[in-house]
Amino acid sequence: MNNKIFIIMILCMIITLCFTSCGIPNISEYHTVSGNFVWNEGYKIDTKFPGRIYYEIEGVPTEEYIACKWRDKGIGVESVPILMKHKDFEGNWELDASSAKLIISESGLNLSDDEWSSIEQNIIVQEVYKFDGAIAEQLANSIISADYIEYKDLSESGILFNLSNYICDSEGHFLRLHFTLKDYDALSWIACILKYDDTYYIEIKEDIHNPQFLVCSDEFAALLDEVCNEYDLNANR
Repeated sequence: MNNKIFIIMILCMIITLCFTSCGIPNISEYHTVSGNFVWNEGYKIDTKFPGRIYYEIEGVPTEEYIACKWRDKGIGVESVPILMKHKDFEGNWELDASSAKLIISESGLNLSDDEWSSIEQNIIVQEVYKFDGAIAEQLANSIISADYIEYKDLSESGILFNLSNYICDSEGHFLRLHFTLKDYDALSWIACILKYDDTYYIEIKEDIHNPQFLVCSDEFAALLDEVCNEYDLNANR
């Protein structure tokens, strides 16, 4: 009798493990969408070394998107948040223009893996500006439809970005543009603001190894000047 009970228990454990493993997404079926996304709440689903941790995003079907804390090989290499899309999902994300704001935020470098599970909550230091409808719509449309400038094209014209070009406060917190998404409450789109001479740029990370840039309009640049003056933000810290 005891042997039968033992065998039944073993079989139950095997069945449970099989069902559990079947529910884990196959990472090879996903591709990178962007490095401009953060998530409110995620649950670790897989780890691949070196330095990649994958998360199911609360409220987002894994048949559509998953998230990743991505870190390349090397000493002192920064971890970046990645949104990944399932190969069979044909939908697209859309910015909610009414949510547009400017935030001051942490880099995320010093966050633990557990804190990365809720990275958006853990990087936002302060909201510094909420956009009105007109400029918010303009920004959302330009991010979706504008032709981005490749970094190699900027460098060929003599514009070479480095860490000193990011807009920061005195403690090294970054100024970022922030949108929530339509239909995905748990996801937000964020982007750093850079300045070279008198021109502001938005950093676009569709390819995390080859960022692109969007030149800010005169109207947005004037607003950025006001925000930087009010909160003592600057490049070349």
